[in-house]
Amino acid sequence: MGGVVNLIEVKDWKKLTLFGKMRGMRSNNLSSIQRGFTIVELLIVIVVIGILASVTIVAYNGVTKRAQDIKTLSLVRTWEQQLSSYAVLKGEYPYVSQVGASTVYGGPFCLGKLPADGNFSDGECVKNADLVYNESYYSPQLVSEKFTVPNSTITTVTLAGGRQYRGIYVDTYDDKKTNYSIIYPLVQQNCQSGDSVGFQNTADGSSITGAAAPGTFGIPKICVHPLPNL
Repeated sequence: MGGVVNLIEVKDWKKLTLFGKMRGMRSNNLSSIQRGFTIVELLIVIVVIGILASVTIVAYNGVTKRAQDIKTLSLVRTWEQQLSSYAVLKGEYPYVSQVGASTVYGGPFCLGKLPADGNFSDGECVKNADLVYNESYYSPQLVSEKFTVPNSTITTVTLAGGRQYRGIYVDTYDDKKTNYSIIYPLVQQNCQSGDSVGFQNTADGSSITGAAAPGTFGIPKICVHPLPNL
């Protein structure tokens, strides 16, 4: 009986020893899994995420600015068609000579419907820059001839010195048939082929300056689009 008991004890001891080893291995594996990332690994992950976020933000801003400029250029084409159609019908471009009690020859005048928004009053397209007359003086000439006056509000473009543009405007330079131009702001793109640069921000954005066409990509600017002389 003693031999049998000893044999059983030996077998039980082996089982316990094997179980202990397995539990130890499992414990070590769990410890390895629970250990997680080291500080260095976490820092690397954070840096990578930061770089990806920066690239994404830059790309998004670029796409947003491009979309804004595309909308503005589309608006310029729309108004060019409207004004050209009016000129064919009337033999001259729309022209205002009287604004309230003042005599005004040629403008400039804001184009299109421009609802009041923020620090812009109704019909106003320019702030803190040279005088540009409210669109309400100009649109009636088009409306009287059954032309559509579209909503022409764009995202505000800010130039140095606090100049703000939220629309396009027309300048006739005191003539109904010649030297007629549409003035439009761009936040990133260059001026269209054939258009001149009225002025643009300097590279550091501290002031505005004249520039050779088509301007500098990525810098806010004001472009001048001439219409054909009649």
